[in-house]
Amino acid sequence: MNQPATARLTWRILLGYALPALPVAALSIPLGVLLQNYYGEDLGLGLSAVAIALFIARLCIFVVDPLVGWLSDHVAFPFIRGRRRPWIILGGVFAVVAVWQLLLPASPPPLWQFTLWAPLAYIGIEFIEVPHSAWTPDLAKTYDDRSLLNTFRSGGIILGTLIAFLLIGAFPTVGQSITALGVGLAIGFPLFISLGLSLIPDKAPDPSPLVRGAQRRVKAALRNGPFWRLALAYGINALANVLPPTLLLTFVRYNLGLEDSAVGVILFAYFVAAMVGTPVWFWVSRQVGKHRAWCIAMLSACPIFAFALVLPAGEVGYIGFLIISFLTGLTLGADLTLPQAIQADVVDLDELRAGRSRAGAFYAYWSMTTALAIATGGLFGPLLIKGFGFIESAPEQTQSALWAIAGGYALVPIALKIVAVTLSWRFPLTATKQAQIQRILTARRDRNHHAL
Repeated sequence: MNQPATARLTWRILLGYALPALPVAALSIPLGVLLQNYYGEDLGLGLSAVAIALFIARLCIFVVDPLVGWLSDHVAFPFIRGRRRPWIILGGVFAVVAVWQLLLPASPPPLWQFTLWAPLAYIGIEFIEVPHSAWTPDLAKTYDDRSLLNTFRSGGIILGTLIAFLLIGAFPTVGQSITALGVGLAIGFPLFISLGLSLIPDKAPDPSPLVRGAQRRVKAALRNGPFWRLALAYGINALANVLPPTLLLTFVRYNLGLEDSAVGVILFAYFVAAMVGTPVWFWVSRQVGKHRAWCIAMLSACPIFAFALVLPAGEVGYIGFLIISFLTGLTLGADLTLPQAIQADVVDLDELRAGRSRAGAFYAYWSMTTALAIATGGLFGPLLIKGFGFIESAPEQTQSALWAIAGGYALVPIALKIVAVTLSWRFPLTATKQAQIQRILTARRDRNHHAL
């Protein structure tokens, strides 16, 4: 499986690529895990109302992502050189403003204010994530180097997440934890983004007319079967991964009968395991291929999730859930690392057919697919449990509500992961195929260079 690199990745590039992921991951924790319950239950805005507001906020991605992808491929930014760097900086500005408004409000905001500022948080994340992800095929050209680059990016994601949960665990209430995260993120975004971007080379954008370029991107994406196959599998698996954290606080409070502070410990164990598992999955991918390694990870998570259905309340359930969280965390490293690396191979296939790189556009479509999964998961979980009789802020829940919480946390993700595996097991872009494509692209670039 190993392919010789044409241009080796340096520690400078690997570190620089990882750093911007830290604050983005840390911001994703309050957005995906804490804010729904905090604003919905603790501040009294209503769990369903907040879930719908977050769903609407996430839908903004469908407008933002194609724009960001096109901008990062084709538009030069005033005063800041580069193809990806300027838009990541702009995303950092959006993110800091959103952090200030959502996590550090002067007073508990009404629902309309939450609905106004939550989209800005997601816009900031996408202005960072799309160009950052699209950098992968620019920085790494070989099958295994792309896995290595995204292994470091995953390390940044996990480290940022762990830092967030260390802050959560240091405070007794969710409200205090959110405030601490807000202060940390207001400092962390400019610090880690500026440091990371200073370490990575960036090339000039490729000018292209807006309308014609958009038409070509849509047609190319529709013709790229491996892209849609990968995006669908990843979106389905993303939905499987979103449902558990969406329901985590509810599961801990009612099914296990634990204090909110247990969430920080559980998630800390989950992401420590992910950090341990990430280099392991990189090694596995070198032995069996990226798509097969990812499938093995998804299948491994299924029987582990099933044990959450039979956990008792109290100390025994807490210990059992810690074990489940650690074991499923080991598989998370593959989810964070391998699909992004496979996507870079899909971009090569498009460049082979189109004659130019459109990485930003394809990573934008990729992000839109996963955003739909995330938005659906964030809305589906609360609506599912309310449909089975869940009552917000009640001291106890009915048995049907408890079963719905457990089923949403475990059974639905298991089914979704099995579907994702069936789509991915025979993925056509292997190491051999990618090496062939890269040789053709390298020869074409050499001819174009000499022609100039």
